[in-house]
Amino acid sequence: MNKERGFTLIEVALSILVVAIGLLSLFSLVTESLSSGTSSKQESEIALMGNAIMNDAVVFISTDWANRSNYKYYDPNGNFTIDIQSNTNDMTNIIDPVKNTVTARINLALLPVGDPPTPEILMADACILQAIVFPGEFGDTRRYVFSTFLTDYGAK
Repeated sequence: MNKERGFTLIEVALSILVVAIGLLSLFSLVTESLSSGTSSKQESEIALMGNAIMNDAVVFISTDWANRSNYKYYDPNGNFTIDIQSNTNDMTNIIDPVKNTVTARINLALLPVGDPPTPEILMADACILQAIVFPGEFGDTRRYVFSTFLTDYGAK
């Protein structure tokens, strides 16, 4: 009787299959963590941009209530400006100057207050300032909404 020690072809094939499945699952975890990191970075940038725009607008409007509809946000890096819109449909594209691609679309609007909201109330001493940010150029259904209630404390 000749007893040789070693592995059969089936055992080798099964061990290769187990190792391949393990490596594939490891690679999928790495790619998922990379895309999650990119998404988190984008959300952080949008939150910072939205807060900067809202803070700047609140300071401008609270110091110059009569000209609140003339507010314009100027990007500190000089890449874009955002005008206040009278509705929430007009979007301003935010373009990355390095990649020359649209990184976000934003709408900044003064909205009337009331139930139902009426434009006359917008001209009075209160309004809602709202910024809506859509990441990317097209297709992204996520949106980030920043809003605050403004009033003219100097009104009589």
